[in-house]
Amino acid sequence: MSFLERRRQEDGFTLLELLIATMLAGILLLGITSGFIVALRSTRGVQDRFLESQDAQLISTAFTADVQSADPFRLAVGDPPSGTTTGCSSASSPASGLGSNILRLQWTETASSGTTNFSAAYRTTFLPSPPAPARTPDGTLTRYFCSGADLANATASPRVVAHDLSASSAPSAVQLADVVKLTLVSGSGYSYSLAANFRTPSGFIVTYSGSPVAGIAFNVNLLAVKADGSTDTSYSGTKILRFIGPDTSPGGNDPIYPASVSFGSGAGTASVKLFKSGTSSLFVTEGTRQGSASVTIAAADVPLNFSPCPPATTTNTSTAMKVVRAEDPFGNPDPNIGVATSITLSAGGAGAFSPASPWPLAANSTDSSAASPSSYTTPIPPGSVILTASASTAGYSPANCSFTTTGAGGPPSFVVSPIPGQVAGTAFNVIITASNGVTRDMTYTGNHTITFTGPTNAPNGNVPAYPLGPPAGTVNFNSGVGTASITLFRAEVVTLSVAEGVTRTGTASVTVSAATVPLMFSVCPPNVPSKATTVETVIRPATDTYGNPTSTFATDVTLSSGSKGSFSRAQVTIPAGGTTSGPSTYTNPSGNNQNVPLTGQSASSGYVDASCPFTTT
Repeated sequence: MSFLERRRQEDGFTLLELLIATMLAGILLLGITSGFIVALRSTRGVQDRFLESQDAQLISTAFTADVQSADPFRLAVGDPPSGTTTGCSSASSPASGLGSNILRLQWTETASSGTTNFSAAYRTTFLPSPPAPARTPDGTLTRYFCSGADLANATASPRVVAHDLSASSAPSAVQLADVVKLTLVSGSGYSYSLAANFRTPSGFIVTYSGSPVAGIAFNVNLLAVKADGSTDTSYSGTKILRFIGPDTSPGGNDPIYPASVSFGSGAGTASVKLFKSGTSSLFVTEGTRQGSASVTIAAADVPLNFSPCPPATTTNTSTAMKVVRAEDPFGNPDPNIGVATSITLSAGGAGAFSPASPWPLAANSTDSSAASPSSYTTPIPPGSVILTASASTAGYSPANCSFTTTGAGGPPSFVVSPIPGQVAGTAFNVIITASNGVTRDMTYTGNHTITFTGPTNAPNGNVPAYPLGPPAGTVNFNSGVGTASITLFRAEVVTLSVAEGVTRTGTASVTVSAATVPLMFSVCPPNVPSKATTVETVIRPATDTYGNPTSTFATDVTLSSGSKGSFSRAQVTIPAGGTTSGPSTYTNPSGNNQNVPLTGQSASSGYVDASCPFTTT
């Protein structure tokens, strides 16, 4: 072997060969890497599509069932107006800051076993930062579901129904009439929408007539109908309905609905009272049965008022005054505020207005002073004044202002009402009015110690009885008027004096008659033979229980035997000053065992009829 041959065998790769081999290896590795990356991306896309498809099927099933079961009037898009985020117990519901409410649906189902409430809430949650490999943040849509008699104590069961949601295009829900639409966008840009209708099995046709006014009850007519629109004649009996829609009035008056409504052959009438003026929708529901009507409520009459309405004031005094209008009694704005009107004034001939009636009330003005300064001057003779103001435009209730004028009068006193026709020993009321010398003293109020004098003791010593208090002699007054209960025992016409101290006094004449006394037959026979005769007279006592004489006047007495026997004289007279009537012979009826009721009835008051029952033998 030559030297050259041996040298060639010992040589390695040349630099050129190495460069060519390196290039070929790089190209080969690049191809293999690209294929691997494409394979990975393809696998991720397949997984995303598979997950999105699964989510679409899952949420479609749950969402459609929830909407078809839900009460449309309890639907909340976004954050719910009341209750927890899920409508379930607070312990099983996420806090309001953890995620966002997209939609909350609630409904009630009634069966023989009882009533069950349901709630299904859809909430989103997004991770704070994107996971590796970097892409759109991973968001989820979770359905929180619970049921029970009391949702506040029902535990929510969460279930993720959509994954990999886009943070830049958050899920949204919207209610369009009886359709609820839910839109979702995945992190890969895949978008899909779901729409479901509320179930509309049966309902109510809601109507009313006339023009309802705030604060006045009106009838709402309800007709139960089937799904095909025909009347549901089987809908009868007492039903507990739910009324919602109209708001509370600006003055805080809540709508008033009936506790129950009676239906017959599908028809019922509900008495409703609304207080807020304007147009609103009135919804009526019972379970899944529902109906509604647009209701327009007019404001109530706006009251006019005098400003000010003076209290008791002196005569011939001028007071700056105006008539104002504002809102109706329930806080609703005056619908006629933009209309000019004129105010007709009256003082019943007592005093004068300046300027004279009418006063103008300009459009968009709340009081009459905008037109010109106004005043009222009280009359010179003291007395009572009633001011009135009425508008020329409908929709206003008149203003009324009552007060009393005072002037230079006499000293304070009592006015005691006359007290005729009282009976000895019977209590009666005395009305006492405090006067300031001109008219009733409205400031005279509370307990006052009053002294009563005048009437004397009865012949047998009974002392007049006056208010006992406590303390003794106390009479309670309210705005100048008090009532005292007294009892007198002597029959007489006497002056009753009423006084507090020595400055305030009053008197009244009192007529007291004797107490009632019983008439008697001179003979009340025991059992007597038939056809026997008895000479009878009627006797009256000389005095009543208190010793008052009773024989002052003559009185006629009518005799009766109830058609059992007969009197020779059917009427006898007890003369004035006398105690015994003239005689009348009574003859018994024929036959034994006849029950005879003898009576003697006075033609004058103050007597108890004479009575003598007996039996013939």
